[in-house]
Amino acid sequence: MRATVVLLKYKRPYELNIIIKYLKKFDYIFDETIVWDNTIVNIGGLGRYLGICQAKNDIVFTVDDDNIPLNIPELWKKYNELKNIGKERIVNNMKPGALKKYKKFGQTMVGWGAFMPKNVSNVLNEYIKIYGVDEFLMRDTSRIVTGLYGRWYSIEAKIKEFPSASDSDIALWKQECHIKNRRESIKRVNYLKSLRIK
Repeated sequence: MRATVVLLKYKRPYELNIIIKYLKKFDYIFDETIVWDNTIVNIGGLGRYLGICQAKNDIVFTVDDDNIPLNIPELWKKYNELKNIGKERIVNNMKPGALKKYKKFGQTMVGWGAFMPKNVSNVLNEYIKIYGVDEFLMRDTSRIVTGLYGRWYSIEAKIKEFPSASDSDIALWKQECHIKNRRESIKRVNYLKSLRIK
């Protein structure tokens, strides 16, 4: 059993090349790499999940282009352990502070490294049916997807961040709308989940 790597290309080509080179060390896990190019038309995080839809494998791994996850074997092992007992879910790295916050939000993040089932992208249909493909979806895709998917196992992140992770011109968490968007994503996810029981 192997996994497909799905990466986004936007404003960090140097970092992306380092990440791709690093991931080649794990050819016993990965046998396909898809890079979704947002350079010409930037559709933000939505590109990650469109890339996932193209994967040949049923398991995908993704990471943002601002860090290198140093515990890929640990994530892979946990993913397979859970899958083998019928509890397949997203297995992801989370920084301790973010882990506490996002647990109460009912969401998680995948940018510090995450294995997930390919079918995780299916929940996007619920969002698009009500809201369409809007700017909000493109910026906050992972919050929406993980909130709707609802199943994950987080491990304390072991990562090496590039300096660009804190670049105010690129880093989403540095944008003024970051917290406002998080609140809106929670509101929309909760509304969409409420429609499931009607």
